[in-house]
Amino acid sequence: MALGDSGNSRLHWGLVDTAEAESADCSYQEYDGTGAYYVSFVSNGDKAEANLAKVQKILAELQAKGISDDELNQARNKALARLIRASEKPSTRMMAIGNDWTYLKHYRSLDEEIRN
Repeated sequence: MALGDSGNSRLHWGLVDTAEAESADCSYQEYDGTGAYYVSFVSNGDKAEANLAKVQKILAELQAKGISDDELNQARNKALARLIRASEKPSTRMMAIGNDWTYLKHYRSLDEEIRN
C-alpha cells in the first residue's frame, strides 16, 4: 500500500500526482505457496521510458530506506478498514475462514485477525 496504492502511495505521488501517468500501482497475486508482485503504470508512449526510470528510482529508494513509520501506520489502517468492510459480506468472510482452516487448521475470529 505504501508503494503502489491507487490514492496515497509513492507511485501515486511520483507519477500520477505530477501528471506523468494516468495511473500507477503495485499489486500482487497470491498463489499456493508462492506469489508475484506487479508494478504498472499507464502513460503516453513518449513518457514511458522516463516513467520507467522513475519507477525504478522509487523501487531502489524503497529498498534502500524501507517504509517509514507513517507509511506503515497508514497501510495498517487501510488494511484493517478493508478487512472489516470485506468481512461484512458473508461470502468473503466464509472464504477467509475456509482458507484458514484448509491451510492452517485453525479458526480465527475477526477480532483475532484485527489484533494480528
